[in-house]
Amino acid sequence: MDNKRVAEIILIASLVCFCVTHYFSGTNFIVDIAHAGFAAALVGGLADWFAITAFFQKVFIFPHTDIIRNEREDLIQSIADFFTDDVLNKHNIKNKLHSDEINPAQMLIDYLKKFHGQEKIIKVSRVVVRKFLENLDLKTIIEKLEPDMRQFLKKDTAEVLIPKLITKIISSRHTVNFYRVLLNLVRAILDRPIFGRIILDNITAMMERYDSGGVLREKVHSLALSNEYLLSLILERGKDKLEMMIAAPEESYSLIRKKVEDYIHSPSFAELINDRKNILLEETDIGGWIYNTLEKYRRSGINEILNNIELLLNRLIESFCQNKDWQRKFNEITKKEADKLIEANHEQIRQKVKAALLAKDEDEIVKMVQDSAGDSAHAIRISGSLVGGLAGTVLYLVAMFVEGMLK
Repeated sequence: MDNKRVAEIILIASLVCFCVTHYFSGTNFIVDIAHAGFAAALVGGLADWFAITAFFQKVFIFPHTDIIRNEREDLIQSIADFFTDDVLNKHNIKNKLHSDEINPAQMLIDYLKKFHGQEKIIKVSRVVVRKFLENLDLKTIIEKLEPDMRQFLKKDTAEVLIPKLITKIISSRHTVNFYRVLLNLVRAILDRPIFGRIILDNITAMMERYDSGGVLREKVHSLALSNEYLLSLILERGKDKLEMMIAAPEESYSLIRKKVEDYIHSPSFAELINDRKNILLEETDIGGWIYNTLEKYRRSGINEILNNIELLLNRLIESFCQNKDWQRKFNEITKKEADKLIEANHEQIRQKVKAALLAKDEDEIVKMVQDSAGDSAHAIRISGSLVGGLAGTVLYLVAMFVEGMLK
């Protein structure tokens, strides 16, 4: 049984008992005490009934009733202020946000691993990248960039960058390792019979080209210098030199590197680059070449691009899930950005609560309050009747005591 029904029963019982005791009043001291108590309970219950009822609806012709409807806007503003300034104020929200209970990195990991977020992200990424590549207007982009590219090439960029690039390459430890591999490869080639035959054919052709009368050949033959002997001499000297270079690759490489560095910083090399650059600019359709290259790769390599992106995303996600430093940094950045959002948008809580309540009509507001606090409000009526009855009884006894003292 709800409090409203109990309050009504108590009020009706007080009225009935008041009438009964009033009929027998003056005949018995106990009846008079009870009469006073029931009278006070009736008055207290009626007063609280009026107060509670007046809060929710209009009572007859009495002014200052139906308070919720009459004070609707002020009430809504008070509720909005209460939520914004007390319950959901900036301090409370930020304290909750920065507590250990809120772990954005763990939330993201749970989404990625437990709710198939990783698969969803990769799927969406493939669709977005595919659409982007398919709809990308390469021709228009390159047409707009080509003048800037030509202007860039016309400057001394190539003359500066190419020597720096070559210097970077020849200074790398990987280049020394490549040099060692190259030396061993040359040694393996020298040992192959087919290489000897190629050299022999070139020696024979050279002798015939530069000695049409045969004088030189006769002189060479008279000295017992046959083509085969010259071949063996070349191979022997070449292998000896190669073995020396293999035995001390750093030393031989440093000599080659020094010669390369001297050449790439020489005027002749700069002139060579400038000539090649001018030929490239005059005879080459740079924009068309770039467009054809990219367009061909876009058509044939779109799946390769998507697979590489998927592989990269998988690696990043797995690294994030295992790397505590990344997670800590993610939490710091996320909470910092959340602080900014709270500062910038906190006032919207007030506006949202107010707008939501104003969207409800008066009857909805009254029903909402009644559903939330109505039962507790009617408990006041019960308390009013009980406290009133007790107070009436006490006051009657006090009055009788004072009256007896005065006689």
